[in-house]
Amino acid sequence: MKGAVPRRVNITTAEAVLLSMGYKVFRETFDLVAVRHLENGKRFHTRIEAHGEPVVPKGAEIDVHIDYLGERSHSHGSRAEGETIRIEMDTLQDFLASAKPSRGAPGFIACPMCGKEMAAALFETHRKISHR
Repeated sequence: MKGAVPRRVNITTAEAVLLSMGYKVFRETFDLVAVRHLENGKRFHTRIEAHGEPVVPKGAEIDVHIDYLGERSHSHGSRAEGETIRIEMDTLQDFLASAKPSRGAPGFIACPMCGKEMAAALFETHRKISHR
């Protein structure tokens, strides 16, 4: 399912949003890629077009789909439409629209849920302690 970033956000804020949703996040040259495993060999695969810049522009493309990982093979099928995917896309867009941007020094990240700024290395612990 294709969507669009609802407002301009910096890349660390988009990364924090995905982490808070339970994704593992990978920064690629031009995109922010995230995966979250589901049951029975399925996973959400999300890609946000960042254009290689530190700020994701409003309207940048978001792609969310479910991968069906093949047993013992690198090939897999995927599904791009459905109620589960629509709910995931809506949740991601809502989080991006309401996330508080990080205004601190490089390497710091703002929690999208409470706005508290911290070193990126501490974000996962903060999320587990404060928001679970």
